[in-house]
Amino acid sequence: MISNLYPRYRGPYRFWTYVINRAPEHRAPPIPFNTEIANERIDRAGDVDEFTFDAAAGDDYNAFVQGGGRTFQLEIAPQGGTTLASVASQAFDTALFAHATNRFQIATAGAYVVRVTGTNPYQVADTGAYRIYLYKIDRRPEHVPETIA
Repeated sequence: MISNLYPRYRGPYRFWTYVINRAPEHRAPPIPFNTEIANERIDRAGDVDEFTFDAAAGDDYNAFVQGGGRTFQLEIAPQGGTTLASVASQAFDTALFAHATNRFQIATAGAYVVRVTGTNPYQVADTGAYRIYLYKIDRRPEHVPETIA
């Protein structure tokens, strides 16, 4: 084979194809709120892990991602819809709560997807372990009554 882009490379080549399974490898797709998920990984270039959650209209959330020496992207979207919020981790940053989507509000009740990929899904370098956290924001005060007398 001769490459048009890099003509100095000649010779035999090989390629590898594999099926991408979007389900997490080590747990069921439904994700609990306010719980760290730390036992998942992006195994191959192009791998995707999709978690699910149900949300009511008007609910507020914030999602966090941290990669173990790699960079990962977390996206929130309605199932079959466009991205509602996203965030990317930084390589070698060990702080889970340092990289957040910032608060986002659910406009329509239904099923939503938390999608984790490598930031450059075509690069083998963006594979490895990651942690995520989906925080459901409770607008009520923590220590005082909601109403002011």
